[in-house]
Amino acid sequence: MKLWQYIVLRVLLIIPTLFILLSIVFVLLRMIGDPIIAMIGMRAPPSVVAAMREQAGLNKPLYQQYVDYIFGILRGDFGTTMSVDHRPVISVIMERFPATLELTVAAFLVSVTIGLITGTVAAWKRGLLDTTMRLYSIVSYALFIPWFGLMLQLIFGVYFRILPIGQRADPGLAPPHYTGLYIIDSVMAGRFDMLISTLRHLILPAITLGVVLSGVYTRLLRNNMIDVMGQDFILAYFARGIRDRKVLVHSLKNAFIPLVTMMGLQFAILLTGAILTETTFSWPGLGTMIVERIQYTDYTAVQGAVVFFALFVAVTNVVIDIIYAFLDPRISY
Repeated sequence: MKLWQYIVLRVLLIIPTLFILLSIVFVLLRMIGDPIIAMIGMRAPPSVVAAMREQAGLNKPLYQQYVDYIFGILRGDFGTTMSVDHRPVISVIMERFPATLELTVAAFLVSVTIGLITGTVAAWKRGLLDTTMRLYSIVSYALFIPWFGLMLQLIFGVYFRILPIGQRADPGLAPPHYTGLYIIDSVMAGRFDMLISTLRHLILPAITLGVVLSGVYTRLLRNNMIDVMGQDFILAYFARGIRDRKVLVHSLKNAFIPLVTMMGLQFAILLTGAILTETTFSWPGLGTMIVERIQYTDYTAVQGAVVFFALFVAVTNVVIDIIYAFLDPRISY
């Protein structure tokens, strides 16, 4: 199979994956009971309950609701929120998603950077440093995000007062809306003070999420590098007296390829971890939106956000698979 055929196949395979995923979300959200009663209570007048059920489309037969739901998603229609604002769910999601994406990308860079450094040091130096880095990988992965975030807030926000502990920017320094990504918007607006404010607010949430997920990269890169460094071509480099730095680069390059797949999986976990991080740091992203809408029992908004997350993760995994196929010619596609 040629590379373009592999790419087409991977794109086509996403269709049944998404279909199964959307069906699971549909069934699970209908197992929680009547969302209208949950939202307005048992004592609400029957006429009000009936009107709200009709407005949400819940008075239709279940199979009709399923068909409407699937075709609605295909058209990009995620429904209308059931709380007071009655806005299209997709517009609410798109308002919050840039904040989540900015946090996720920053945390991803932090986790990969820490993982590359600690994993390389562990494999190259061995001994006490290796033991220390392996211990770090275990401890970091076991950290509970809200607890770790609160510790960072206490140390850097309360005791030393050098970093903010919540929100995306200082009052009055939020950049004008171009993309919703504050870093890019600050640059586009040419406001250095806004950029600094945005970066200061991003540091603690990104470190919290990045450190927790960096341990996986540490352990995986260490093991891959040790395996690569024991292979004949690396031993030949040493035998020919090639400089250590050059051998290290070759070892890292060959050990890095399996990490690409892990990056795709970790990116999905980052999105999940962002919900806890956003709640801890009052970060106005998609995670806090889900928590808020759960409190309001806003059934359609929660369903839309879950489906949006699922679609994003599925597409991300396909992109990672394609990148992996480009990077490693040994893969048979």
